[in-house]
Amino acid sequence: MEHTTDGYHTLSDGRRLYWRVDDFTDPWKRAPTVLLIHGFAETSEAWRAWVPHLVRDYRVLRIDRRGFGKSDPMPADFPWSLDIMVDDTVSFIEALAPAGAHVIGCKIATPLSIRLAVRRPDLVKSLVLCGGPATAPNGEAWARQIEERGAKDWAASTMDARMGPEMPAAAKAWWTEFMGATHKSTMLGFLRNLAKIDVSAEVGGIRCPTLVVATDSAYRPLAQVIPWQSRIPHSRLATIPGGGFHPAAVAPDLCATTALAFLRDVDHTATRSATEAA
Repeated sequence: MEHTTDGYHTLSDGRRLYWRVDDFTDPWKRAPTVLLIHGFAETSEAWRAWVPHLVRDYRVLRIDRRGFGKSDPMPADFPWSLDIMVDDTVSFIEALAPAGAHVIGCKIATPLSIRLAVRRPDLVKSLVLCGGPATAPNGEAWARQIEERGAKDWAASTMDARMGPEMPAAAKAWWTEFMGATHKSTMLGFLRNLAKIDVSAEVGGIRCPTLVVATDSAYRPLAQVIPWQSRIPHSRLATIPGGGFHPAAVAPDLCATTALAFLRDVDHTATRSATEAA
């Protein structure tokens, strides 16, 4: 039995999404699925350090979101919207995890995951929201920088705020190359529609168990996170030390083990409730 498989999922408009599954759970058990959704200018490879922590308990499903990584690039004039990205994710989950999944999203995948959970609670067993906003910033300045000086220049100039002083220089150099390799047309189109994303009024509609993972960074302080996190019914907040706003990358082992403990608790509670009901 293969422990790692990959392939492509074709969307209704003909574009393809690349996916990868890592599964080292016991073959005689029906393991639940965890879907990992990466942030802007990343790919499924951003989750590399998380996977070893999750694969003994969960079937780990990673996706390259529309336009990113090995998925088909998008033209600069593509009319990006949060609903399009949610529709992509719904189509993907229905095909690869029809019984639903625990969803872990980082950075801009945070509002995507929130709207997904509100719109399709049948597909989302729990949420882990890591280092992201409920209201996205205006991306026009970043788009101009990428258009004029390239994606790698943008990645390098924003890396210190993203990763903070804790991440070694060699790691920041790797992330600069990694993010700088993103399709330019995808980046430009996405950033010029970024400011449309705002789910701050929707968070009260989340009904699944939710963990919000955040740092108290200068770029995205806890004072911006707590107002919307606290309105998610029965949600939990895990604060990760560090000066960067991307804890999933800066402290992947700590974030992954924190998320794993949460997922185990969610599944244990669900199993106990089902047993008591029976």
